[in-house]
Amino acid sequence: MTIALAGNLDASTAVSTLGIVTQALHDGATIVDLSQVQRIDHIGAAVLLQCARNAKEAGSPLAFLGLNDEMRGVLNALPAPPAKPIMRPFLPYIDHLGLSTYQSARYMFGYATFAADLLWYILREFTRPRRMRWDLILYQASLMGARAFPIIALIAFLIGGTLALQAVAQLRQFGASVFVVDLLTVSITRELGPLITAILIAGRSGSAVAAQLGAMVISEEVDALRAMGLGPIRFLVTPRAIALILVQPLLTVLTETFAMIGGFVMSILYLDIGPEAFVSRLYESLYLKDMVTGLIKSVLFANIIVSVSAYIGLSTYGGTEAVGNNTTKSVVASISGVIVADAICSLLFYFGA
Repeated sequence: MTIALAGNLDASTAVSTLGIVTQALHDGATIVDLSQVQRIDHIGAAVLLQCARNAKEAGSPLAFLGLNDEMRGVLNALPAPPAKPIMRPFLPYIDHLGLSTYQSARYMFGYATFAADLLWYILREFTRPRRMRWDLILYQASLMGARAFPIIALIAFLIGGTLALQAVAQLRQFGASVFVVDLLTVSITRELGPLITAILIAGRSGSAVAAQLGAMVISEEVDALRAMGLGPIRFLVTPRAIALILVQPLLTVLTETFAMIGGFVMSILYLDIGPEAFVSRLYESLYLKDMVTGLIKSVLFANIIVSVSAYIGLSTYGGTEAVGNNTTKSVVASISGVIVADAICSLLFYFGA
């Protein structure tokens, strides 16, 4: 029985290849056809050697067909597996842990390089405003900002009203219902406003960026840009990043405004707090520092969303299924990055306050 492998046999496919070959060995395979393999690295070669060792110990030696000179060189460069592997029952888990760590480190290094390049292009564009492609930037700003406004306003209004209802249930026990305004002001301007906006933008606009760039990679449009000497980061990602940097603070302000309006409406209708008392407490509890830190967070969150989504989108390979998988991955990674950045910013701005 023969099993044929195709494509790349490297660190990114080593785990799946090990599972495929192992299952084939259980099914009685004794020959591995490598004629369709385009590229092999040392990790992929190590997987093949380990599979050959396992097959030999099982009493059915494994033969490799279709080896070219490059494959033979890579296989010969690796030492033979030990006769008695140490901790054999745990080797698959150790291998998986090591490979996952290696892939994560390589992915993070690639993202750090990508984010640094993107930041350089953004700063260079802002130093030359007359050469910026304002038509494309305004178009992207419309897609990411203006069209996202209705859903952001609705959710912010509902969250503001819900937060007021939940908070007053506790404050009323101490006769301090009016201080629900202070809670709304501080929580929304410091944390909830920038965070809610970023999460919604990551799910709406970040996913669109990843899907668009991933589709362009699959259709080889990105390769065509590189062939014409146009870098994809500067040509495709930078206008989207600048557009989101410009609209994210505006959306954050609108989120905070509609959240306060939601709290205002609930306070008047259900919490027996008059308009004058609400506005008075609002002026006393609203600080410029809280608003500025919220805007700083919004700019940072915009950079995280665009850079993560664009990096994952440009890293797409395979078919249309890979575009969908990377789009989902971009949303999860963007929201995770935003939450981590929000925690770090809270420590920097308010630790010891």
